[in-house]
Amino acid sequence: MLEDIKNFFGNRFKEGEPMKNHTTFRIGGPAKYFVIAKTAEEIKTAIAAAQKENIPYAIIGGGSNILAADSGYDGLIIKIFGGTAEFGGNEATVDGGYGLIRLILECAKHNLGGLEFCIGIPGTIGGAVFGNAGAEGRAVGELVKSVELLMPNGEIQTVDREWMQFVYRESKLKNMDAKERPIIIRATFTLQPVDGPAAEALLKQKMIERLGKEPKAPSAGCFFKNIKLNDANREHIFNKLQVPADRREKYYERNAVPVAWLIEDLGFKGKQIGGAKVADEHANFIINTGNATADEVMQLVSFIKMRARDHREFQLEDEVQLLGF
Repeated sequence: MLEDIKNFFGNRFKEGEPMKNHTTFRIGGPAKYFVIAKTAEEIKTAIAAAQKENIPYAIIGGGSNILAADSGYDGLIIKIFGGTAEFGGNEATVDGGYGLIRLILECAKHNLGGLEFCIGIPGTIGGAVFGNAGAEGRAVGELVKSVELLMPNGEIQTVDREWMQFVYRESKLKNMDAKERPIIIRATFTLQPVDGPAAEALLKQKMIERLGKEPKAPSAGCFFKNIKLNDANREHIFNKLQVPADRREKYYERNAVPVAWLIEDLGFKGKQIGGAKVADEHANFIINTGNATADEVMQLVSFIKMRARDHREFQLEDEVQLLGF
């Protein structure tokens, strides 16, 4: 495997590459093998090499929603990074390794909008579609027209938005077994006409506002999923979580209870284990204060979950993906 893949990828192939260099958490031990792939053919080549040697492989993008194990990954990490975006009419077709923030800014230059709610969210298009990333009560899945997938049998297949089964921070792909999971090659978004210069100015302002509310230290973004509400469960959830009356109307409008409020209400804001800390700026962020280990993060996560179960009889769900555990 080594010689074939080394010859194909050149300096984009590495051995013992620290995963902390490829996650926004800046945490993670070495991947046994690591490669950066830019095209469908390169991804297929990397997967074929792993399959030939019967070693596990995992796909990552910008690394913004990942906690990698301290022991690293005993297999091949395929990082999909780079690519292009094409604009036509009210649509944008974008490679999976293209940056989400970069796309939003490029859309404005082409007088197109719709994804502004995601400005400030790091990561790639592939990762954003895979996890149905979003903010402000919205998600990228709403704007997806179609997704081009590399299927496990090596064929390229285009699926529509309905096939992806987008729900809150989930897609059909996210819930599939890794060995059967297709890989996002590119996605097409249906957008809307906007005044480009005005949109760019608004995006800059939104970026400043969002970054001002979030911690500056390394993190994986929001660690837990917010608690979704509907007509059937709303009052039950409010009562179980002991949501105060003065917050209920606000959360009713959002159709969600922010986990940040719950974590803070449980007394965890600023709580620290080793180098892992619940951020002072936003309690749904667990930050790396400089030397955090994945084990310390998981201890803190387990402590929060246990307190939520014991005191509110509620099971929190991770939004962050675990790698190598």
